[in-house]
Amino acid sequence: MAVVHFEDVRSWLAIAIGVYCFVAIVRALRKGRAVRQWARTTGAITRSEVKGGCACGWLFHWPDLTYDYEVAGRTHIGSKANMSWISTPSRAWAAGLKGRYPVGRTVDVWYDPADPEDCLLERTPALWGLVPLGLLAVLCLTIGGLGVLHVI
Repeated sequence: MAVVHFEDVRSWLAIAIGVYCFVAIVRALRKGRAVRQWARTTGAITRSEVKGGCACGWLFHWPDLTYDYEVAGRTHIGSKANMSWISTPSRAWAAGLKGRYPVGRTVDVWYDPADPEDCLLERTPALWGLVPLGLLAVLCLTIGGLGVLHVI
């Protein structure tokens, strides 16, 4: 019976994480392409705040918004501005995004005609949001691959 070394398990785990990140990037890019085909309606911002919370000793902020929109006579509630809505240590950055969507503002809402609950305010994908995920994928695949080859 072969002995499994802890280093091998870590290497395969790193590879699995890298593959997961890569698949997430591909899915995000595909969704970005699909979003360009979505239908448009108008909506209104009903809540626009900056929220905050701690994770691993860091304080993070994110814009928290909701908006109402109507499709085929039915009212829906959305909360995503774009595909890469992220948190940040910068309260000013989150407040700047919040400032673009004040309560009461009329906005264009892009929604998936097959699933009107799936919606965004901005169709343009913010590809910079995928950069950290891409770097993590490359790092994990490299470390995992080198570990499997017993280079490190």
